[in-house]
Amino acid sequence: MAKDDDLKKLVKRKPLIKCPDNLEAVYNEQGGFIGRRPIVKPEEEMELWEYIMIRDRAIKLEEDGTLNLRKQGIKDMSDIINLGNVKGLESLILSENKIIEISCLDSLIDLKFLYLDDNKISKISGLDKLTNLKILNLRNNSITELEGLGNLSNLEDIDINFNKLPESLINELYYNETFTPKQAAQNLVNYCNQYKKIS
Repeated sequence: MAKDDDLKKLVKRKPLIKCPDNLEAVYNEQGGFIGRRPIVKPEEEMELWEYIMIRDRAIKLEEDGTLNLRKQGIKDMSDIINLGNVKGLESLILSENKIIEISCLDSLIDLKFLYLDDNKISKISGLDKLTNLKILNLRNNSITELEGLGNLSNLEDIDINFNKLPESLINELYYNETFTPKQAAQNLVNYCNQYKKIS
């Protein structure tokens, strides 16, 4: 009998986590709680790709293809679980977070609108595979370098105001009032094509 009691003590029990009706707790191999995810019935399995997870919350893709993650306290984009698997994502709003570095966007090839304004980003890179991107908002960050814009030939508007880019170069390429938003965006793309980056 004592042996049975000893065995019971050795078995790690999963902590009891209370979840809303539409979510279930997720545990790692050691039995530690790592978050919650939507409960998906077998006939609805494909709908899982309409969700991302941030910490313990599931957020669903809107019908128009928008994923709004404004003011979610995101510091590291790898905290956004399942982002690379969301199907039909055309507009991603990451405004007003605490993001320092851009990552995990490579597979979002259908993305047309990307809002990264009001974060703490210092370098822009890793966007070169987002060739369908039309609008890119980088306003009010700490950007000192723009890199990897050379493939964004469909870019129609980019907002790089209130950053730390070299003033003389940005005035020449971007702040000329004779440029349309599309011309200013393409000037930056063309410059990155030629020189790889703006810094």
